[in-house]
Amino acid sequence: MSLTGSETLQVLGQSATGIPAATTQQTTTGAIAALAAATVLPPIVNTSITTVGAGVLTAASIVGGLITRTGPVAAYTDTTDTAVAIVAALAAYVANESAYVHIRNNTAFTQTLAAGAGVTLSGTLLIPPYSDGIYLVTINSATAVTMLQVDTVNLTTKALPIITTLSTVGAGTITAASIAGGIVSRTGSQSGSPFTDTTDTAANIIVAQPNVKIGQAWEVTYQNTTNAVATLTGGTGVTVSGITAVNAGESVRYLVTYTAAATITMVGFSVAQSAATMQNATFAGSTSGTTAIVASATAGTTTQTLPAVTGTIASTSGTNLFIADVKKCSTQKDVTTTTLADVTGLTAQSLVAGATYRFRCVLPGTADGTGGIKYALKYTTATLTSIEATGIGYTASAVAVQHTTTTTDATLLFDQAAAVILTVLEGTMVVNASGTVALQMAEHAATGTASTYVGATMDFTRIA
Repeated sequence: MSLTGSETLQVLGQSATGIPAATTQQTTTGAIAALAAATVLPPIVNTSITTVGAGVLTAASIVGGLITRTGPVAAYTDTTDTAVAIVAALAAYVANESAYVHIRNNTAFTQTLAAGAGVTLSGTLLIPPYSDGIYLVTINSATAVTMLQVDTVNLTTKALPIITTLSTVGAGTITAASIAGGIVSRTGSQSGSPFTDTTDTAANIIVAQPNVKIGQAWEVTYQNTTNAVATLTGGTGVTVSGITAVNAGESVRYLVTYTAAATITMVGFSVAQSAATMQNATFAGSTSGTTAIVASATAGTTTQTLPAVTGTIASTSGTNLFIADVKKCSTQKDVTTTTLADVTGLTAQSLVAGATYRFRCVLPGTADGTGGIKYALKYTTATLTSIEATGIGYTASAVAVQHTTTTTDATLLFDQAAAVILTVLEGTMVVNASGTVALQMAEHAATGTASTYVGATMDFTRIA
């Protein structure tokens, strides 16, 4: 049967004289019925609040247990309803009864909670972007409610790492999806021509990274597998800094940060090089500047051996250090005339316009005392601004030294009618127009045979 609140209760006891007697008592079954109703909490209901800017967390939304907040375009403050309104939203209540409410901040901006009349807030009152603030709501009385922060859960989930291939020939676009995915593999037949890749817009990148919030950052790797230098530049709202040029065969790691509304920064902080495709090696200076070792354009495979651990590669006044191929005579060269001819193997040394080179040729060989020997440099396309050259000829008992500053093609660097067994040519030159240089030899006088032996070398080192 149902309780009406008018029921009575008889208590069996005894009178003052010791005789058993029953006493009738009024009950509070109405209160008992209310207590039974109050202990059954209402079902959880999600309430969406979409106010742009400051809003109100209504009594119904708090009692419903789940609030989903959207709408704001900047940091905002939401105020709770009054304690009286919250209590009124309950079917009934018992003092100190508690329940949880989840406040989900589904915006990219910080939410601050403020208390309505009769409501006391404690704990953390800030709910970060894309986070769930969990609060314990306690009904203290008909006019007093407390909300205690229990936990805050980050709802952000980054995009899964993926490799995205960009194969455009020439300038390309680094898509938002590839930046969110974390790895960009740059391919395409560039034919050695430098190119520029531009990022997608900041707005598109923000959308591509699920639930990203201001201040959040992630890494993206740009791998240049082409044979040309790539320059990275930012699309609308994107700033690329730190490392903006990615050499062929290099991978650069960037820290991508959502710094403000519609604003993304990409800061390059690490460079790795692939030995399989590397054409250039770039080193940061101890205090500033960079040093680059650039591969030769000469066909075939060349080997450069660095000095021993106690040796030092000389510093230069320029920003680049370029070590050219060392040429070696592989077949003995014999001449019987005074007409200059290329020494086998000591040919096609490349020269860059505007560069300064130090050169050295070590030429063991033989010549008779009458015919002697002479050497000159042959320029193809290349022209010189200046040259300082010294030729040293060694016989079994004497040394001859000659000097020239003449820049014209086939100028003799050494010429002697003696039984020369070793010639050393060394000096510096400034190149006016690019091209190649070769070493040539002939007899001083046409008699007998002059030879340059296998093992003779010619090397040029760029010093500026």
